[in-house]
Amino acid sequence: MLTIPGKGKIKKFFSNHVVVFTVVVLVSFILYLLNAPLDFRKNLETGTYRRLLTSYDITSNTFLPYEIIRNHRFSFGKESVAAMRVAEASKTLPHSLIFVNGRYVPSYPIVSGLIALPVYFVPLSLGKIPNLDTPQRILGVLMLGRVAASFYTAIAVGIFYLVLRKFATLKKMKTGGWVYVFLFFYAFATNVYSISSRGLWQHVPALLFNSLIILLLLYSAERKSLVKWTGLLCGLAFLARPTNIFFIVPVAIFVFLKYRSEFIKFVLMGMPMAVFYLVYNYVTFGSPLTNEYVARNDTSFSSPIWEGLLGYLVSPARSFLFITPPLVLSYYGMWKLFRAKSRDHIDTLLTLLSVAFLATVVMYSAWWCWYGADRFGYGFFTEWLPLLSLLVFPFMVRIKGWGKILLVILAAYSFYTQFNAVVYRKSRCNKDHNWDFYCLKPGMFSEQEY
Repeated sequence: MLTIPGKGKIKKFFSNHVVVFTVVVLVSFILYLLNAPLDFRKNLETGTYRRLLTSYDITSNTFLPYEIIRNHRFSFGKESVAAMRVAEASKTLPHSLIFVNGRYVPSYPIVSGLIALPVYFVPLSLGKIPNLDTPQRILGVLMLGRVAASFYTAIAVGIFYLVLRKFATLKKMKTGGWVYVFLFFYAFATNVYSISSRGLWQHVPALLFNSLIILLLLYSAERKSLVKWTGLLCGLAFLARPTNIFFIVPVAIFVFLKYRSEFIKFVLMGMPMAVFYLVYNYVTFGSPLTNEYVARNDTSFSSPIWEGLLGYLVSPARSFLFITPPLVLSYYGMWKLFRAKSRDHIDTLLTLLSVAFLATVVMYSAWWCWYGADRFGYGFFTEWLPLLSLLVFPFMVRIKGWGKILLVILAAYSFYTQFNAVVYRKSRCNKDHNWDFYCLKPGMFSEQEY
């Protein structure tokens, strides 16, 4: 019988989840950054910044670590404001800033900027970007933002690998090599790639914290002492993106139902984040209940709900159907959960989160900008991808024959849409193309604007 030398060692290597986690993070990080040098060079050549600054929503959080490290403040001075205007090619106030109480402050939650501090610290401390008076230095800050986003997204992918492994163990699923196929799909064929890895959106820390919450709750089936830590993570997830309240409430309900003795600890662990939220709002905006969205008067729910719902279901530019078709199976997974007569530990958690996700879809459908401005695809739901992907994962593993071949083909198509978005569309798709296929057209045949 023909044997492969070292086969046993290879198997043992890949059975060590810590080692595989590290490999997954490193490989994802490297692949996410492959086109960063090209983006830097092209922006320098053209005198534009939109390759590295994939959205004006991320400007303030990209420059915030510079302001904190160089000038020791959470507001922006004239130098940074001027650099942000240059980056946005605007003579007016940068999109992600507001002027309040005599200061320029971020108009979006600052957690993505705060977690980026370790990435910025060494280059700035060594004086690599002493000021922001040249395009190279402005682009240097934008590059650090890309590196930070890619780094934390890669960690989130590694965590999702651990989620898949634990999920498969608890569900007694034999995954074989399909777990790696699915992990590649998750990392490079969804908006994890085109949104989270591209810049310091709120989605970056939200994806990271939500992934950790799911992982700890899966492990809590055997170690209930882990449950209290999800309270801290829920607090961080809310700080990162306030709409994560839709994710946090079902988690709290789950903890109350399944781990009542741990519920008080869960709440207490989240309290410091609540205090930080109230204090930050008071210091920055003058009221503990006034957050960034309220301060900039961006709380209008004026869209007809049917328009947003239809867009999320069948829009070529915003729906799973045309951008990441395998995710459509997540709805079938939810339907199966809702119809189940009995639910185990995992099914209860997934059911509660599924209800919350559907409520989130309805909420965003009514918001005035349901399409997410010019972010690519279904960007608003990036931090929900761990849940949606878990609902799809059993189909990838268990489906047989032509069904599996079709699913792999659709996953490959999904990789195309994301790669095309990252490399050629610069992770953007504006509202003019909500109902056509422009944003899915192969960019290699189009003249590039930047």
